[in-house]
Amino acid sequence: MNTIERLVDLLEHLNQYFPDKQDLFVTKENSKWRKYGTSDYFETSNNLAKGLISLGLNAGDKIASVSSNRPEWNFVDMGSLRAGVIHVPVYPNLSNEHYKYIFEHADIRVLFVGENELYQRIAPVAKNIQGLEFIFTFDEISGALNWQDLRKMGEEDADNELEKELKRRIDAVDKDDVATIIYTSGTTGVPKGVMLSHWNFLNLVKPSMILFPFGSTHKMLSFLPLCHVFERVVGYYYQFNGISVYYAESIMSIARDFQDVKPDGFITVPRILEKIYNKIQENGIKQKGAKKFLFNQAMKFVESYVPGKKYKFPKSIWHKVVDATVFAKARKALGGNIKAAICGGAALHPDIIQFFLAAKIPVVEGYGLTEATALSSCITLHPEGIKVGTVGFPVYDAITIRIATDGEILLKGPSIMKGYYKDEEQTRKVIDENGWFHTGDVGEYDHEGFLKITDRKKEIFKLSTGKYVAPQMVENTLKASRFIEEAMVVGEGMKYAAAVLIPDFTALADWCREKGLQFSDHASLIADTLVRKLFDNEVVRLNNLLGRSEQIKKFVLIAESWTSESGALSPTLKLRRNHLLSHYSKIIKSLFDNA
Repeated sequence: MNTIERLVDLLEHLNQYFPDKQDLFVTKENSKWRKYGTSDYFETSNNLAKGLISLGLNAGDKIASVSSNRPEWNFVDMGSLRAGVIHVPVYPNLSNEHYKYIFEHADIRVLFVGENELYQRIAPVAKNIQGLEFIFTFDEISGALNWQDLRKMGEEDADNELEKELKRRIDAVDKDDVATIIYTSGTTGVPKGVMLSHWNFLNLVKPSMILFPFGSTHKMLSFLPLCHVFERVVGYYYQFNGISVYYAESIMSIARDFQDVKPDGFITVPRILEKIYNKIQENGIKQKGAKKFLFNQAMKFVESYVPGKKYKFPKSIWHKVVDATVFAKARKALGGNIKAAICGGAALHPDIIQFFLAAKIPVVEGYGLTEATALSSCITLHPEGIKVGTVGFPVYDAITIRIATDGEILLKGPSIMKGYYKDEEQTRKVIDENGWFHTGDVGEYDHEGFLKITDRKKEIFKLSTGKYVAPQMVENTLKASRFIEEAMVVGEGMKYAAAVLIPDFTALADWCREKGLQFSDHASLIADTLVRKLFDNEVVRLNNLLGRSEQIKKFVLIAESWTSESGALSPTLKLRRNHLLSHYSKIIKSLFDNA
């Protein structure tokens, strides 16, 4: 297969190698799956590109999109790239303040909005943005311009002038031109616009093919937002290989979509796998008699599982039994056909990875940042390339990884961003004079060369005893409990570590019903003496998995939910610590009273 260096060439590549592909992008429309093929992608993207040119957009101008995952997102993405226009994809769950900041900071001229609910929220913000000239919607919305109007403008090219200009612009695109500006989640402050080039993305395609050898006969389920750099990188990899992409209706429909699509793989963040794992645990614990016995045997097998190891009698027999009775149900829940699930964005607890691997669901962790085009190291599908608790080996063709003397992970290579948009000062802070990008993450190589991420450099805190605590690792341990939805570990300058916990209220309500406990709301639930004792026991159990200085001495249960809409989580579901520390300042202070 040929090597291409510009994203604009993906269409010609698809036409050459997969011209008859009928299900390149598949989405639910009116409760039925609708397929879009290579020819749809080619024609629609080019017509949108010509439509943008007819609006007067010049090479280097910026357009933005705010939408759920759907084929139209790809049409706009490719159309803008072929017109030489920079695409700024934005999460659909930001606050109005964030939308205003990004649209103004990125100098957006044209905005694409997906659904009516989003349009009603964003339109009042957008109309006051200087320089923003047009808003097009994907859904038909009364009173709004529709994206099909723009497509038709490009299609009605009677004198062929738009076609000539489009060809000129495509020819003028250089592999090092900025293709997109992706605004970081802003866990610590104002979002920064990461400028990524065509080659930043495409230099990752070849190593991705070696790591995950999917082809045109495979199907992937997509539910991680397309504006997430990880999903976007993999999306271009899908296109390069002619892989079919099925877009989940919503995050709430994933369970049904897995059954409908029966995908070969998917991209995810830890929280999704944590929920699946906790649900399996919850169902297993409810079993009785022989089923409960088999579940316990399955979990014992998980603890001792080693990828690629051949088990001898009698363990081999037990493996077959629990595989058929317990693990098969987990595989069926994911459609029964998963060949790889790639997890990134944050650390996943080793126990969860161990479970999925033992159940023959290959979950592999990758590591990277938006500034490094998402993928810098990754576990492979080969047994010798898997080590639970690590993020594998560097993606050698795309990146070099070095550990600084203070433990910070440094990256260098063709996947590193061009810089932050309109922020040379911040760019110089993170990319030194030798070209090394300072990630802010702390890690180490083990004796076999596997990379292990320990925490964020800025988030590690020091107790008054002089001991350091890496909160992410402790939080992941706490969230391995089926009763804990979210956790934030605190204790900077204090004698011990403490935690703010959000219960998994679904699992907790089931437990209460089994115990015959009555409750009217979440607040009354967490105030119950038996519930408190349950969490006391859970924290004691989990503390046994932690070092002495990392153990949680006190905790508080909170009845609220943490969401990106409330400001507690980033769009990629990471904790916004500064927000949470401020919001719960009095509660956190009470955890250390009389300490």
